[in-house]
Amino acid sequence: MRRFSLAVSLAAVLAACGSSSKTTTPSNGFPQPAGTVAVNFSVNDTANGLWKNQEMEWKGNVKFDATTRIGTYDATWGGPWAKLYDDGPWDQGGHEPLGSTAGDHILGVTVFIAPPATGSQVYEYGLRDATNPDPVNGGWLWVGGNGQFTLAAGGTAAVNATGLTIPAHGTIDMKLTLDTRRITATNPPFDTTTLAVKGSAWGWSDKTCYDDGTHGDATSGDGLCTFVLSQAINQAVPPYPGLLKSTDVPEFVFVLGGVEYKVAGDAQTNGVSAYTKAGSAAWIGATVGLVAGGLGGHNTAVTAIGAPFTQPAGTVAVNFSVTDTANRLWRSGELEWKGNVLYATATRIGTYDATWGGPWAKLYDDGPWDAGGHEPAGATAGDHILGVTVFIAPPATGSQVYEYGLRDATNPDPVNGGWMWVGGNGQFSLAAGATAAVNATGLTFPAHGAIDMRLVINTAAITVTNPPFDVSTVTVKGSGWGWSDKPCYDDGTHGDATSGDGIYTFTLSGGIDQLSPPYPGLLATGQVAEFVFTLGGVEYKVGGDAQSSGVTAFTQSGAGAWTAATITSVAGGLGGTNTAITAP
Repeated sequence: MRRFSLAVSLAAVLAACGSSSKTTTPSNGFPQPAGTVAVNFSVNDTANGLWKNQEMEWKGNVKFDATTRIGTYDATWGGPWAKLYDDGPWDQGGHEPLGSTAGDHILGVTVFIAPPATGSQVYEYGLRDATNPDPVNGGWLWVGGNGQFTLAAGGTAAVNATGLTIPAHGTIDMKLTLDTRRITATNPPFDTTTLAVKGSAWGWSDKTCYDDGTHGDATSGDGLCTFVLSQAINQAVPPYPGLLKSTDVPEFVFVLGGVEYKVAGDAQTNGVSAYTKAGSAAWIGATVGLVAGGLGGHNTAVTAIGAPFTQPAGTVAVNFSVTDTANRLWRSGELEWKGNVLYATATRIGTYDATWGGPWAKLYDDGPWDAGGHEPAGATAGDHILGVTVFIAPPATGSQVYEYGLRDATNPDPVNGGWMWVGGNGQFSLAAGATAAVNATGLTFPAHGAIDMRLVINTAAITVTNPPFDVSTVTVKGSGWGWSDKPCYDDGTHGDATSGDGIYTFTLSGGIDQLSPPYPGLLATGQVAEFVFTLGGVEYKVGGDAQSSGVTAFTQSGAGAWTAATITSVAGGLGGTNTAITAP
């Protein structure tokens, strides 16, 4: 957008140049070059009072000669550019626009430019930290689209190019994390040996992203790098970063092996999370979105900072949490608390629903509900303990028992798919007149182990005829992968011994994908892995009980040999039994 500003009167300009017969240029003033227009630019830093002479420069397509103070058009933005001063007006020995006051923390410069012989010339510009060693990409301070001013042929009046006000620093800290395990883009092939992040809140300079348990990083070497704004603040040198305000929209881009985490100019969000914290409050999750970048494409940005939620009157806070600190894979919104609590996302109120029809409350890792997140009071955002607080009105009389489990919310089958709960259904009760918060028993995901599992079914050995199982398609579902169907092979691949012999094979390691739910992993010693084969879309069960005729199982530790495993029957979550093995 073109920006035009109020012109200074011609008489004032002539007076400033010393061309009036009644005034003369002071001996310590700068004489305006003949045939030029004074173009003024200023940046207001009165809120923080940190920037000093020549630490910022007016980057744009005006090439500046510091001796003559003359600017000429340069379409390449090649520089050098005019630096900004706080030394008073150019007609009184300084460099700032007429009428400026030295030392007032409003830094500026006046550049003298000859207007074109005909027509007009549009100039574009921004603002840069002049101390940043990378003049091409580093130190950008301007906010929004490029500024503009226009000079027309015959112009004599001074032009005031639209400047910038640096906002006051706030009290909100920001944490950015990148889970390098979730980087799926391969063009360019990102190198994660060095990790940094650049952003608008610190002049787009590279700042180290840590995965060593320091500078706010939780765990060393887990593939999750962390940047905390307050850890990078140094208000002794440019760009003088500070904490945020609730209205700020800080942009940022991770830098992997010296390359921005972008594809076709657009910043990627896979693996990226953001959190904010006001003062001494807990970290809460912040929304990560995309905003237009100054050089085209898009940057990632923190576009929403959570606000505290008010508990609805007449309700009890019911808390539920799932711990994933051992594997650190599940993310906000990927799990849901399935049960007979019907959940309204907008009000966060739960009501009894005997049908388990949903919708159910999703789990978050965004901090406590009373500080802007969704988790129970006292929770910490980003700690891989995911939770939710649901507000439920107690019954008018007596008490109400609620049952529940846990589900992979990304599974497309809400009735049977994605069940993650272990054991019998969980329960909690609400009694008439209750006011105290209730902590429903949660779940802890065990750490993945190093034991592989192979399941085999010989379709020729299936003796059950009621129902008449169809072996044209064979799959298997199990507790280790959210009870979703996984293919079994009879083609000599994926661990299958012989193609087309009617013996179908599933190998756990062949179905592991830790980039998307349900994040299956190898078994740990003592882990009970439940499973049921599915034949022609029907579970291999009779009267609700899983069958074992024709079924064999094996385990393997590391590169050792496959060893036969004992198949047992365990109670199924929906009644009946499932087949299972216990990892050695």
